[in-house]
Amino acid sequence: MVSFLILALRARVRSVERAEPKPRASGELSLVVNGRRFIVASTLFDRYPDTMLGRMFATSCARNETVQPNEDGDYVIDHNVSSEAFAAILDFYRHGRIQCPPTVSVSELHAACDFFCIPFSEASVHCEDVAKFLHELSNEGARKQFEMFLRLALMPAMARCADLGERQCHVVILADSDTVEWDDDLPPQLGEQYAKVVHNSSLLRFLYHYENRTIAKRILKEKGLKKIKLGIEGFPTFAKRIRRNAAGAKVEVEYHYDLRPYVKASWEKEEQKSRHVDFQYVRTSTTTNVLSTVMTS
Repeated sequence: MVSFLILALRARVRSVERAEPKPRASGELSLVVNGRRFIVASTLFDRYPDTMLGRMFATSCARNETVQPNEDGDYVIDHNVSSEAFAAILDFYRHGRIQCPPTVSVSELHAACDFFCIPFSEASVHCEDVAKFLHELSNEGARKQFEMFLRLALMPAMARCADLGERQCHVVILADSDTVEWDDDLPPQLGEQYAKVVHNSSLLRFLYHYENRTIAKRILKEKGLKKIKLGIEGFPTFAKRIRRNAAGAKVEVEYHYDLRPYVKASWEKEEQKSRHVDFQYVRTSTTTNVLSTVMTS
């Protein structure tokens, strides 16, 4: 991953072929970000060789094979990062910790840390706005958690739908302690009988949060799924009242509904063709056919 990012950044660094860099003080590097020049010691990045700048400029790396300076001897990092955010990034190499500047949003600093392969965590970043900092940590944690939930809990349910030839799924997430007890003669008639049930209390708590559902929907979309819906709806768990007629036969079953999260998604490729109807093959009853039937009878 780091190697890929280095190649991407190398493509953004302006250089002039066969240009000789102008001499600078011994052991110094000139980095230009968003029009602002930063003069740093060439050994600044040696402590963190696994970060982006460590791979590019650490003395143990073959710097000339990674990126070349321009005709002024500057390494111009042409990436969408502000000079204030980059100054904060350099503090990580100097002090091992980043202080989020008041002019830089927490989300911008998070994006800069991700690009330069610097850990964005409580141990490495300090922000005055604790709520926004925790929000960013939650977003990152939610992505990791849902990737795990998708692999271990949702994919088996989706695969069961696919094994039956279905092209979409409706998965309801129940708590580990939930039980589903439906009447055999009169089950729910609103489509719940077609839903796949997953008992996972951790996933249930995760999907109760709107922001987590938003991240989950984004991940499912990234993985190619369509018609994605995530929400919370009532799901019948057991029959709480049974009505019978005078003869004692069941006529109606009233179910108890619990609010539970659900996931709906489709992987159908030819969705438009599935809805298409070729009317030349649809048989219709004409007036003549109706009259002849009546006269015959």
